[in-house]
Amino acid sequence: MKKLASALLHAALLTLAASAARAVPYVTTYNGTVANSTMPGVADGSGYVVSVVFDNGGSTVLNQSWSPDDITCVMWRTSQGTVVYAQPILPGNSLISGSGNADTDGTGWLTQMFTEITTPLGVPPASYTATSPIAGLVGWSANQDNPVFG
Repeated sequence: MKKLASALLHAALLTLAASAARAVPYVTTYNGTVANSTMPGVADGSGYVVSVVFDNGGSTVLNQSWSPDDITCVMWRTSQGTVVYAQPILPGNSLISGSGNADTDGTGWLTQMFTEITTPLGVPPASYTATSPIAGLVGWSANQDNPVFG
């Protein structure tokens, strides 16, 4: 029984050590109003929610800084529920560009956000998923003009 308890404790400690070494992604979500849409099913004036996931490989969200290169996924959802768009972003992917950094303080609170993230050349259908079919390239921009990142 003593050996079993010791083995279980050892396994639990190894699991904790392994999970502590994992990267911790950070997710932030914004609401806004669609403007200048050319996407079928997404009307100007409708609401949207955009979630941005970023990961710099750090093991905590405390006192961190992320660049646009650390963005791993962007998800857009419309308030009418007609379109959900998800774009996973692989490291080194040139489909997204941006400026500024996202930073957290010692409590993990977001204190600064990217100035802009965008898909300047558009995103081909093989690089995203959407609930409604979208023909061709999709372009999006989240910046101070929207004002997602105001």
